[in-house]
Amino acid sequence: MFEFQDTKFVFSPDLGPAKMFYKKIRIVLQWLIIAALITIGLYGLVILFVGVFQVFYATLLADMFLIYLWNRKQELIKKIKPLSPAYREDKINTALFLDKKMAVSLDEAWKIAYESGYRFVRPIHLFISFLDNKDFQKILKRLNCRLKAVEDKAYKILKNSASEESGEGGWGPQISPELEATFITAYLFCLRQGCEQVSFLELLWAMSQQRNLTRAIFEEFGITPKEIARAVSWGELERQIR
Repeated sequence: MFEFQDTKFVFSPDLGPAKMFYKKIRIVLQWLIIAALITIGLYGLVILFVGVFQVFYATLLADMFLIYLWNRKQELIKKIKPLSPAYREDKINTALFLDKKMAVSLDEAWKIAYESGYRFVRPIHLFISFLDNKDFQKILKRLNCRLKAVEDKAYKILKNSASEESGEGGWGPQISPELEATFITAYLFCLRQGCEQVSFLELLWAMSQQRNLTRAIFEEFGITPKEIARAVSWGELERQIR
């Protein structure tokens, strides 16, 4: 747990098989509802050309509801706000401010830790979950790292360090203190940079600032934290331009 003046920072994500299954069901249901509304809306356009205005007006309501759902979804997205005298909270759960891809990567990291027999989800698991991220692959290219070489090294470290774990605890792997510290460091970095959500770029930077297995991987390829910081800055710039 970290403190910033009167505010405490924690990292408490919703993880586990049941919660991940619930997320998937919710996403599927949301897409089914959206698909149904789009179908009704398109049907209304066809009806409009035929001249049956009563039916068209009914389908127009479906279109309006679809727009409402989209706006509502955007409003529910948690965004990082500057910590000023006008904005104070006793505790901030930094897990609420992950962008969509980062949230998916965290779920994948939990799954990797679970399947590898780890008691805790560590930065190395998150790093491995990044390997399928195309933007992360661009960062590796900029650092002159071959994806296959990095992937082989990461899985070798994962296999060797798995023997240090002593089996599962509770309902599966828990977030390790070092991973919690990494996420909070990434959140504070976002505060300084003015980012609205935490992405893999900020997590990669945070990983490079701490002594962990992920940093050891880059050191084996002769890459320093400063070089990673420059690559992250380049990635941030590309994201802003895009």
